[in-house]
Amino acid sequence: MTGLILIGFGAVHRHFCQILLEKAESLDARYGFVPVVVGVADSGGAVHQPEGLDLRALLAHKQTGHSVTTFSGGRPL
Repeated sequence: MTGLILIGFGAVHRHFCQILLEKAESLDARYGFVPVVVGVADSGGAVHQPEGLDLRALLAHKQTGHSVTTFSGGRPL
């Protein structure tokens, strides 16, 4: 597992997370690379989860216009 922290969660990092979700199996099989996003910051603050954030749920949460700090799947900082 490779823990990643994303500073900023605008269009670029949201698309990056979508790519991670789509390519997770091939990244592991081909390179032995298992990325896990453990922290994310946006203009409202930051959230973390040492075991990894649920990216699908976090992306859906951001889609509603909320800050990552109100995401129930992690601990706000």
